[in-house]
Amino acid sequence: MENNYTQIDILQYIYNELDNEKSIIIEDALQDDVELREEYEQTIKVLGLLDRLSENPSPTTIDIIVEYSTAMSRQKA
Repeated sequence: MENNYTQIDILQYIYNELDNEKSIIIEDALQDDVELREEYEQTIKVLGLLDRLSENPSPTTIDIIVEYSTAMSRQKA
């Protein structure tokens, strides 16, 4: 079956950003279209991976920044 939905449509569906009518249409399409269902499931997996990414710098990154800052302070003194 031909998939006429974009990645944006899928993301809006996942994040509940579609009106009720469009959501129902996509839900029906997910039941009937294997390719769309696979794309939907892959998008869910990717979003799950993105959610697990660390938003904090690693200790090594912090050490490098502190060392650089210290060196720059010494050059100015």
